This record gives sequence, structure tokens and C-alpha cells, in this order.
Amino acid sequence: FSIKYTLTRHTKVVNILAVNVNGTLLLTGGNQPISHLTCTDSWIGNDSRIVVWSFVSGEMMQEIFTPAAGYISAIT
Repeated sequence: FSIKYTLTRHTKVVNILAVNVNGTLLLTGGNQPISHLTCTDSWIGNDSRIVVWSFVSGEMMQEIFTPAAGYISAIT
């Protein structure tokens, strides 16, 4: 067993992980406090996000902001 990639987009706890059916994508859900928002963020609230990662390359494929959702506790 060895570490292949370090996924660094989340700066706080990752609450949930999900893998797609063919095992090529990883989805992570987290909840960062408002102190991690930057001046480019156009909404106020928690920085709740779902991030889609490639298992092949380890790169972030997509980031989905869900400020109205608050704490991400499930991905289906």
C-alpha cells in the first residue's frame, strides 16, 4: 500500500466519500467555515462543496458549491 495522490482542495474535514460505478471518479463532500471564503466568493454562508476527482490522474475535475445545503452529509 502506498499513497498515490494527495487531494488538497478541502482545507477542513471531509465528511463523505463516494466512488462512481466504474471506479474512475471520487466525490468528496466537506464543510469549511466562512473564514475560508475569499473576496472572489459572491455568496455569504458556509463554503460547502462537493469535489469530483479523477482516480486516474488525481486531479480535481469539478467543484460544486452548495451554500444552501450547509453540511454535506451524503452523496448519492
